[in-house]
Amino acid sequence: MKKYLIILIGLLTMAFIPQRSNTRVVSGTVTASEDGSPLPGVTILIKGTQRFTHTNGEGKYQLEVTTGQEVLVFS
Repeated sequence: MKKYLIILIGLLTMAFIPQRSNTRVVSGTVTASEDGSPLPGVTILIKGTQRFTHTNGEGKYQLEVTTGQEVLVFS
């Protein structure tokens, strides 16, 4: 389980696209490392805040971040 989270976090860091404003939307799909199947119901939290979201039935999520310096925690 930790293995797919490490892979996902690595992919997410590459997905940040610089924008002119201080806010941006981070989105992605959480999948299992074993077979690549989507994982619904995963919680994505911005570390140190109470801002979070959950993956939908297809493992997809969107979360607005403010500075690009946030750490996302998947559980």
